[in-house]
Amino acid sequence: MRSGLDGLMEPFRKYLHTYLSLSGPHLGYLYSTNSLFNSGLWLLKKLKSTQVIHQLTLTDDPDLRQTFFYKLCKQKTLEHFKNIILLSSPQDGYVPYHSARIESCQPASFDSTKRGIAFLEMLNNCMDQLRGPAPEAPHQQRVFMRCDVNFDMTVYGRNLNSFIGRAAHIEFLESDIFARFIMWSFQDLFR
Repeated sequence: MRSGLDGLMEPFRKYLHTYLSLSGPHLGYLYSTNSLFNSGLWLLKKLKSTQVIHQLTLTDDPDLRQTFFYKLCKQKTLEHFKNIILLSSPQDGYVPYHSARIESCQPASFDSTKRGIAFLEMLNNCMDQLRGPAPEAPHQQRVFMRCDVNFDMTVYGRNLNSFIGRAAHIEFLESDIFARFIMWSFQDLFR
């Protein structure tokens, strides 16, 4: 979504109001702790070598500062929104929790390699956009919320989706109750 705000969308930016992210990987898959999911990504990179997998894992360029996600974090896309809501779930095994929340994580804090430095630059680039005033109203502060969502995973029982962490990720998209809750809870931000 954010990558589509350049070019042709420029004349429409003034109409952007609320950005709602449903567990999106804003900082890619660096420092993902789901070893099963990471193994699957590694296998997909070897077998299919699709561009999106390389982009998500920041391996689409040998220079981290030339990768898709690094450049996306540098673009001033989030600053066009008056309200930004980041929904994440610690139960989501697909998207790293810190990436969905646009925040640091402990492994990144101790990583002094090029990878750790690039990650912190990406994080700071995103946070700089969130800290500024709201567009079209420089006297107003932007509304920025990080919301944790916990789903009732007992309804899934013990199955593959629960085991690999997919169940919570899918709940963001498939739960009618959750969608209604979001619309009622944040109705002022969608007007």
